[in-house]
Amino acid sequence: MGRDDRLLLEVAVASQYVVRLLERQLEDTGIAPSELALVTHIRHHQPVTPTAVSTASGVPPTTLRDAVQRLVERDLVRRSPHPTDGRSYLLELTSRGELTARAADPALAQAYATLERLLPKPLADYERTVHELNAALEQALASAATSDDLGAQRRLEGNLALLEKARGHYAAAEARMRRALDLAMTEREWAAAVSYLNNLGNLLRQQERLDECEPLAREALRLCQQHGLDGIRPFALIGLALLHAAKGQRDTAREYLDLVEAFDPASLESSVEAGAAQLRATLALEDGAHDQAHGHIVRALQICQRHDDGANRAEALEIHGRWLWQQGRAGEAEALWRTLLKAPSTSAVLRDRLRARMQAHGLALDADGPTVDTALVVERLLTGR
Repeated sequence: MGRDDRLLLEVAVASQYVVRLLERQLEDTGIAPSELALVTHIRHHQPVTPTAVSTASGVPPTTLRDAVQRLVERDLVRRSPHPTDGRSYLLELTSRGELTARAADPALAQAYATLERLLPKPLADYERTVHELNAALEQALASAATSDDLGAQRRLEGNLALLEKARGHYAAAEARMRRALDLAMTEREWAAAVSYLNNLGNLLRQQERLDECEPLAREALRLCQQHGLDGIRPFALIGLALLHAAKGQRDTAREYLDLVEAFDPASLESSVEAGAAQLRATLALEDGAHDQAHGHIVRALQICQRHDDGANRAEALEIHGRWLWQQGRAGEAEALWRTLLKAPSTSAVLRDRLRARMQAHGLALDADGPTVDTALVVERLLTGR
């Protein structure tokens, strides 16, 4: 029997149908399906490298470069320097890009509703199958690459790890991150190794595997000191601060935060600066110092607004929900948490944390409940109204 070519042909046909359906649904939004796909990938994973977007979207790097340039020219996306790789850069949505993505949400929801109504099986069944197919195609592409190009393999594994984490597939993310780390150590690419150590430590800490985190965090700090990586040393320090906070060692956590904040603020990445303010807020809440906690939350949001950092803004708002709850304003806290839980841009890690917190407070996850305009919440916090 000859080879059956129908699978790849059917996938190609499905891709064409998707484009035609979305073109109709998005007709009034002023954005093409191909542009919205890239905007959505950036929205869900920002700040993100072009390589990671290429991996997630399947768009070749050379084609992606032109597409990103068009998005930059339309003020939908902006580039910023990569903190550890001078050859690359990071992509984030601008305010206009975020508004455009939100404007397209109802059209996408309508497309999903139309499709789901016509499918003979639950939508989740198809999503699992497509995910399995994409994973196999990614591996096929990786195996076709030259085996001696360790750098390309490392970057591919690292980017796929971040995508798996964003999808909530933590075991797969850990496996890929460990492979990327091994390759970085083999190449003696110390800055990349520190980045993978920090990311792996964060992943394990978020799963409460604290005993496994500490050796990774200390190795990241050792490599920074040994190889003069002062530019990324704050990442290792805040990783240790977060680890000790998770262990309940608040004084030690504050000592590491002091070391982070001793750096010139102009040299700190916004994610580190915002993360330090968020951890300060969390520690103050645990101490019952509500005024201090409120001040740190506002500072975190100021940093996020200055850098248009949507991911850390959501983290700061989740902490604000905890502050509201402790102030006896349970209804406002619930509305804020529900809004964050439903937001498409909320990361899988934060979504898991929100579910756990709501369940701990006896709030039903699947029930309709109050929501709130998060932009208005941020404005009120920043203006003190």
